[in-house]
Amino acid sequence: MILIIGSGKISLKFQKILLYQNLNFDEYSFENFSKIDLKSFEIEKYNSVFFLGYNHNSLFFNITIFYKFIKYLIKKNYKGKFFFFNTQVIINNNISKNKSRWYENDFLNRYYLCKKIQSNILVNSELNYFNLYLPFVFNISSVQENILEEISNTKIISLPNSGKNNFYFLDSKILIEILLKIHKNQLFYKNKNLFLYSDY
Repeated sequence: MILIIGSGKISLKFQKILLYQNLNFDEYSFENFSKIDLKSFEIEKYNSVFFLGYNHNSLFFNITIFYKFIKYLIKKNYKGKFFFFNTQVIINNNISKNKSRWYENDFLNRYYLCKKIQSNILVNSELNYFNLYLPFVFNISSVQENILEEISNTKIISLPNSGKNNFYFLDSKILIEILLKIHKNQLFYKNKNLFLYSDY
């Protein structure tokens, strides 16, 4: 049984594949999950938790709910797999050969800061976690993907570094395939901090 927390584009595509494969799951939006009374929540029935939740309006809310949930899992001695969907921006300086100015103001970015704090909470736990640093994920019809498609179809446009940038990309199909293999114990990683990509 799988627990999905978050109702974004990746989550919706993930759910479609789970339904197609007849895999059982429960899904909560981040807002709905934040209202659950964890004292009566039955985490034991889930083999894997996929945490994609994010509230765009409150940094404090995101961190508080995540912290409480991680503490709850520790208290319950949760033995299942915990998948945390992070962002490559946190490790961008370590993975990009040609540095771009695309992320030069990352330290001011609320989403980046939120993920960094949540990641620190997670890695200091003793959970069986997978910290997934995701690049641009495509084949999900996201706003980000639509912008990139518009850029590619435009003849004249001003880009950071005059367009001389390299970025990592990840096909959502490959992402979900890897996630399911780890969930089903068909794929093992000793390193719990994973950076997945399909193109550069």
